[in-house]
Amino acid sequence: MLTLQPVTPPPGAPTYRAECVAYSTCGTCPMALLGSHPATSPYMALVWLAWRAQQIVDQLTPVMAHSVRTWLGDGHEHARALTRLNHGEAYALVIADYPVCYVLTVTPESDDEGEPCHAS
Repeated sequence: MLTLQPVTPPPGAPTYRAECVAYSTCGTCPMALLGSHPATSPYMALVWLAWRAQQIVDQLTPVMAHSVRTWLGDGHEHARALTRLNHGEAYALVIADYPVCYVLTVTPESDDEGEPCHAS
């Protein structure tokens, strides 16, 4: 049986947190965390974000599902996201499909001094 072991980054290496939350645009339900994932690289964080977006597609209206599928296949947008993350900036994908809004984010985690980590 294949088992995956968590990868611990070396001390001082940047880490990233990918998250997916959903909330009602009507204000009828509280925000819900649908999942999160720690990642040791911007690429792996973006892979998780794409995986989570793919899971959401089936719950969307056809128009929004098409938009998300377009994002999933957009290599230029993925490169832009990786560039942002490599510069220590956050990246967000917002899927607004009334009455639910999904927000998928990747953020660099801070080092011990509270400063955002930057990839080398």
